[in-house]
Amino acid sequence: MSAVRKVDSGRSREAAEVVRLRRAAAVGRLMLGELKAPLELIRHEDYALKPRRELKAEVTALRQSLQAELHKFCQRNFVGVNPENLADLYEDIVAHGSQYRLPLSEFIERVGQPRPGVLKGAPAHATVHLSPWGLQTEYPEMHLARDLALAYNDALDAHRDSQRHDGVSWKRAKEQETRAILVPEPRR
Repeated sequence: MSAVRKVDSGRSREAAEVVRLRRAAAVGRLMLGELKAPLELIRHEDYALKPRRELKAEVTALRQSLQAELHKFCQRNFVGVNPENLADLYEDIVAHGSQYRLPLSEFIERVGQPRPGVLKGAPAHATVHLSPWGLQTEYPEMHLARDLALAYNDALDAHRDSQRHDGVSWKRAKEQETRAILVPEPRR
């Protein structure tokens, strides 16, 4: 009876390791923007039912190939982060349809501190967005800057239109009924 328990606990441990490594790799690829679709489901039950020999071979293969790559990814992008920290985000990301947003402070608490330059100057009050587009940040000033740029471009277009019509204002054109000069030229 104890031999059966050892096999089952060993199988469960090996399945857990495969799941942990695969989940960490999936979250890392999501952060890099390498995925073309939502995260695939990686469940413990799917691996726990595999034949023991197949499971052991998969653990060995993942340790040789994936584990080193995951550690490099973590060291390159974060301070003191290991693959387990990435794997811990997997469930929440899947639960949100591979579109997960959280405050930067919570991201740091759950995953770890990003290395300087990784978040490209995002302020402490930024929101982290994890999706197949990669790890991105957003913050109110970013939206304000985009709105200002759009408004500036609209003002330039209006100024060009005004100059194209010899500086005749809409009010004056309506008073003089000079509609012909206010017809815009076709855009090229």
